[in-house]
Amino acid sequence: MRFITLLITVLFIANSSLAKDLIKDPQFKKFKDYWWVKPHNEYQSYKPVIKKGVFAVTTKHTSESHYYGLVCPVEDLREGKKYKLTFEMNCEGDGMVNICARTTKQTSGKKNKGKAKTKNKLVTLGLAHKEEDLQSGWKKYTCEFTATENPNSDQVPAIKILIGEFQGTVEIRKMSLQENASGDAGGKKGKVSVRDI
Repeated sequence: MRFITLLITVLFIANSSLAKDLIKDPQFKKFKDYWWVKPHNEYQSYKPVIKKGVFAVTTKHTSESHYYGLVCPVEDLREGKKYKLTFEMNCEGDGMVNICARTTKQTSGKKNKGKAKTKNKLVTLGLAHKEEDLQSGWKKYTCEFTATENPNSDQVPAIKILIGEFQGTVEIRKMSLQENASGDAGGKKGKVSVRDI
């Protein structure tokens, strides 16, 4: 009996580690191919620094959350499927960070340099979390959610870390998004847990 339990545990762990990661560039090595930064208006001068797999940016003021964000299009996000997003983040400063799965008008920075046009509003796709109690030091974020319908054919799903309401330095590393069939459904806006690392 112990052998069967051990075998099932090993197979479960092996299956989990072999799951396809939907984030194609978790170390930001090909940033312009798979990611883009969304700076609006007064945030145009804030350029991210990518070094040793860490995305970092320092802002000197706050505005609306969507005025500055890290965006990763994820075209494989499917309605009704459960997902787990994990990443590590360090925030030195004050304010709030929004973590969401939402539609976007643009697929990536390099492939589509101009702004894509759409007549449709952007839609949240099952994950919408406001992290307000930010403490300095690296934290691991685990976000479980069920993807909802994308009604807009002219937009693609994306993972967004929106930091327009944060003043200071934000560092992000080790992003991963995997299908999580046996995970938590996450409720209407997803379930997010944070732990010190």
